[in-house]
Amino acid sequence: MSTTALDQHREANSTPGALDAALAAIKQYGVEFVYFQAVTITARVVGKVVPADQFARLATRGVMQHRTAIANLQTTREGVLLGGGVGAPEYCAMPDLDTFSVLPWDHKTARVFCSLYEPDHVMVDPGAPLPTDTRGLMKRLHAAFTDRTGLELRTGTEPEMTWEGPGFTTSSRPDSSPAYHIEHLERYRAIYQKVISYAKFMGFQMVEGDFEDAGQVELNWMFDHSDATADRLMTYRQICKQVARELGIEASFMPKPGQGYMGNGCHHNFSLWRGDVNILADEGRHDLHLTEEGSTPWAGCSPIPRARCSSWGQRSTPTSDTGTRDSSHRRKSTGGSTTRPARCACRPTAGSSTSSPMPHATRT
Repeated sequence: MSTTALDQHREANSTPGALDAALAAIKQYGVEFVYFQAVTITARVVGKVVPADQFARLATRGVMQHRTAIANLQTTREGVLLGGGVGAPEYCAMPDLDTFSVLPWDHKTARVFCSLYEPDHVMVDPGAPLPTDTRGLMKRLHAAFTDRTGLELRTGTEPEMTWEGPGFTTSSRPDSSPAYHIEHLERYRAIYQKVISYAKFMGFQMVEGDFEDAGQVELNWMFDHSDATADRLMTYRQICKQVARELGIEASFMPKPGQGYMGNGCHHNFSLWRGDVNILADEGRHDLHLTEEGSTPWAGCSPIPRARCSSWGQRSTPTSDTGTRDSSHRRKSTGGSTTRPARCACRPTAGSSTSSPMPHATRT
């Protein structure tokens, strides 16, 4: 009988010492519950809660969940559950132990991200990676890319989000922007202090943040392996939602929270590494540039001609909104101007900002 991907994951989690770090954290912090988390096709987090005294057993077996959960239990217009319908088999969620983390706001609870597999009992491809597991798919694609090229993709994100609630107001003069004002960061001090504190506890290397527009705050952390950055972006959203609950306010990552709101974007910066060398950058150069080797993969994923690749690396998103804002952060028009749409861009990164590698931390 052949060994399946699910069998291999179970064997890895059963290796002597594999559970030691998680079990030590459970004992140290008095953890009583663990979330087994999966990421849906629309980047929501689903899963199950497990009593901590069952963690060791289930970490080596996995937990089962109806496979339509990966499509948010969403139905078609005809009422059929996407992803296989009511009669679809379950999937098996296996913990990726290097993502285990105690929740900083409640040490009785921890979480771990899971990779998803077909269950053992199905007739077709038992134990195979679940095709609709977008998180697992990204990991497999990157591993294959590294095997083929010897390169590692490292990414950094710039998530913007909107906060709204009593006491969190913004004021500015007509035809001016409140962006970067320390006064507004002071008004939002309770938000950024909690978010940064929780993120650092969960292994983020937080680096900077600013006030972008009415209600909009951006907090950044250090770039890393693309798999780790993706998990941290999911975790960051969960952190922000928890902070909003604690403060009795609303937090939104929606690209356009409402008419008159500034759009929320998330720039993605990426670089390709061979060991400790960023192949997009020439050592010692600090001007905006892209190496010959680095321009090749970027030209393959960009509609911009390769000859222009060397000009990338500088933010060039225009903003054309002017006016005043009411207490709900909505922009009041002063004429023909419009609010800025959400910004989502991918940029290759070379030069001094990423020319030295970041030590690999435990993934969170």
